[in-house]
Amino acid sequence: MFSYPFYFEEHPSSDSLAHLMYEEILRSTKRQTIVLLCIGTDRSTGDAFGPLVGTIIKENSERRMHVYGTLENPVHALNLKETLEHIEKKHPLALLIAVDASMGRAENVGRVTFASGPLHPGSAVHKRLPEAGDMHMTGTVNVSGMMEHVTLQNTRLYFVMQMAEWAANALLKMDRLLHTHKTRPTRTVFTTETSQLLTSSTNQH
Repeated sequence: MFSYPFYFEEHPSSDSLAHLMYEEILRSTKRQTIVLLCIGTDRSTGDAFGPLVGTIIKENSERRMHVYGTLENPVHALNLKETLEHIEKKHPLALLIAVDASMGRAENVGRVTFASGPLHPGSAVHKRLPEAGDMHMTGTVNVSGMMEHVTLQNTRLYFVMQMAEWAANALLKMDRLLHTHKTRPTRTVFTTETSQLLTSSTNQH
């Protein structure tokens, strides 16, 4: 079990998170195929975190990761179940990473967390939806409490976009590290500098 929280405004670079994700995915037996399931809707600014991440990945990746959930084709409460069924049929052995917005305490707003296990979409707004993901990434976009739907709809889009860009960059860097690992003939892929970065980041948590 693992959980790596990063406050994106305190970490201008997403390199540390990218390397930690890379390390965890290397330990998975499903790492040959990666599917990103980016949950949310562009009809709510706070809930747009997932589709924004999916859109950025789809527009900038080398197409090594399969992306479901973008601003153009969002995955939300109404089509989540059928999307999960489609992924299971089309990518039965894939590592599924679910991405979604979350709400929490005031001090946690701005936190991007990569963790093991599935996430529970809709829990912030008290919806019962299928759990999703072998691993997951969440972005805490606002404070939980009363009237979560209204809070999500009134979350600053600029803030959510900044967080989504940071998270997407971490995923893109992780993907490049995995591709490098697959193509290099040697087993060692980390430099001393990278190892020190990982050690420093792990100690922070």
